Amino acid sequence: MAINITKIREKLISKLPASFIYEAVKAAGPGSDLFPLATRLRGYRVEQNPKTVTVPKASSRVLIAPFNIAGQGWELARALEANLSGVAAHAMTVDFGGVFSFTADSKVSYGTYALSKEWAKKQFEQVCGFTHVLIEAENSLFGRLFNFDVRREVRALQERGIAVAFLSHGSDTRSPSRHAKRHEWSPFANTNQQTVLLQRKAAANRELIESLGIPIFVTTPDLLDDLPNAHWCPLVVKPEQWITKQPVPRVHSTLRVGHIPSRRWLKGTEYIRPIFDDLSGSGLIEPKLLEGIPRAAMPKILSGLDVLVEQLALGSYGVTALEAICSGCLAVANVSPHVRKVIKQQTGIESPIVQADPDTLLEVLKSLADDSMRENLLKAQKEYVAKVHAGAMSAKVLETEWLKRR
Repeated sequence: MAINITKIREKLISKLPASFIYEAVKAAGPGSDLFPLATRLRGYRVEQNPKTVTVPKASSRVLIAPFNIAGQGWELARALEANLSGVAAHAMTVDFGGVFSFTADSKVSYGTYALSKEWAKKQFEQVCGFTHVLIEAENSLFGRLFNFDVRREVRALQERGIAVAFLSHGSDTRSPSRHAKRHEWSPFANTNQQTVLLQRKAAANRELIESLGIPIFVTTPDLLDDLPNAHWCPLVVKPEQWITKQPVPRVHSTLRVGHIPSRRWLKGTEYIRPIFDDLSGSGLIEPKLLEGIPRAAMPKILSGLDVLVEQLALGSYGVTALEAICSGCLAVANVSPHVRKVIKQQTGIESPIVQADPDTLLEVLKSLADDSMRENLLKAQKEYVAKVHAGAMSAKVLETEWLKRR
């Protein structure tokens, strides 16, 4: 009787703790032999009749994929269509399910993306109908087809005459070690297994970008420190989507301050929480630490706050700060002097994001209890979002530095 070595190996591996398998695969990468098995052990399967992207009709056809990080693929696609003539865009995402997923033009389940070479072949042929492909965070578009090798994927697309570029969102290219040297409150100051893996991943991605020599865009200006040849393509938010139909009344005696971390250790929650604890019950400020908020509930949550403390550790600001501003909530963050300088140079506007760090947050919040001061600051923040983050500037950057250079 023939012995199936593969099945025996999979059976033996399946008896290992799931956490051990997950960490081993994360360290080895998706191209490892363990990856398909680990994916199945985590409950993922290939869906029936998975869909591929649909190619729009236009002279310039732009695909943004594959993870629609913070919904930015979708927002950027709509910004391109709204601001540039002759351009149609499609935002594709790999769907992990759950209440935190974002709107996209097309979705494929993670199980299909990770396991199905048949789907990947069909997807590749469809993608070749686009004129431009913007790859988010240097992630694989075609999974098993090229064994998650992004370099091979880019070359294959270029051979079909497609213009390819990268869009970096943060941890995919940010050097933790350099960040720790530049920022006093950096979350990467203490080296651990997580920062080591991030350092390795970011270094590999930067090497990939440099070796391929294709355009690279970043969504936050702090990333220009690690990618000096990149172009800042600002985060995009649609203000009208964040105005609630039934706004929460603003007539109240206490200042409602929130912090909504996606990842505590990155946002400086360890510094924010003790200050919130001290303020709780003060009668002047009502602090709220909010986590696990479903995407659909965010507009109502943000409109119920007067101030959002977005982060105190990274040196820039993210999507949540912009969404808060559009909801009528003042944004507070630790934005480094260098980032503020870049913003001023590229936009002509001083960043109105209220500055605070762990040493100054308490006094900053107390000062914001002044309603007239807060209203003036919020007005400036809304004007800033309209000029820099409503999509027109981002579309123009992509047009000038990529779409017109094909």
